[in-house]
Amino acid sequence: NGLGAESVNVSFPEVKELTSAAGVPIFMREFALELDHYLRANATGMDVRVLASQVASPTLKALYESAAAKISGNGDMDESDISRYRVAKSELRPGLIQEFEKLYSENGIEALLFPTTILAAPPIDGDMRTISHNGQQVSSQVTFTHNTDHASVAGVPGLSLPRGKT
Repeated sequence: NGLGAESVNVSFPEVKELTSAAGVPIFMREFALELDHYLRANATGMDVRVLASQVASPTLKALYESAAAKISGNGDMDESDISRYRVAKSELRPGLIQEFEKLYSENGIEALLFPTTILAAPPIDGDMRTISHNGQQVSSQVTFTHNTDHASVAGVPGLSLPRGKT
């Protein structure tokens, strides 16, 4: 009747590979710039440096402060960082978008559905650089962005809907 949905399992190793290569250079350059723009455009009375000073998690605070320093001119956005960003933006991101288009067309799908995170968020206390997952200590950042990083790096729309506990 055309009103239902069919579940189709897909695999996308190329998307994962390109996301891994492009993610950090794009994130470190664009995250603070876009967040700073948002804070100023919405008259919040703060910029990204002020926000960074208010982050409770020591691990996330360090990430926000590092990103804020890079846009303020006090950071270490050296020529190699800029070069990696340019390659990620001009070559890797377009390749990632093409892989998404191929994924959709080859599998006849119109959407990807997956949980926002693969683990429930832990309490914010102490060092959160690693977290226990399947009996091993793994990177918190990689674990919590595992499912959402691909669309974010590609710059394609995504929607996160709460649905109980992870």
